[in-house]
Amino acid sequence: MTTTRATTAKTSTKTPAKTAARKAPQDRKPKQDEAPAQVTITVDGFEVTLDADKLDDYDLMENIARVDDGERERVVLVLRSMLGPDVHEEVKAKFRGDDGRIRVEPMIMFFYEVMKQFQTELQARG
Repeated sequence: MTTTRATTAKTSTKTPAKTAARKAPQDRKPKQDEAPAQVTITVDGFEVTLDADKLDDYDLMENIARVDDGERERVVLVLRSMLGPDVHEEVKAKFRGDDGRIRVEPMIMFFYEVMKQFQTELQARG
């Protein structure tokens, strides 16, 4: 007596539609109930709103470190990144002197005061 074995190829019972309809893992969904932490501070009479998520940027952090290391010219990049181009221009206009020039030292002091107040505000929020 000879027995034959029937072989069947395994096929997936899942259709592409079922595969596409899978739910994304919960840990990868954006949090709906949490708004980005925005901090509004006033420095030299100028109101500035900073978005903590926007400041979570390695390149920005690297430039801030370089400012602290004495590379004062990096303040331009840092302020433009932190404030956005429009607000950056408004701040520059505030510090522009009668001769049309913007002195470096007041801009650097503005930057340090923004950072100080931003950190204080974030720490107060917990």
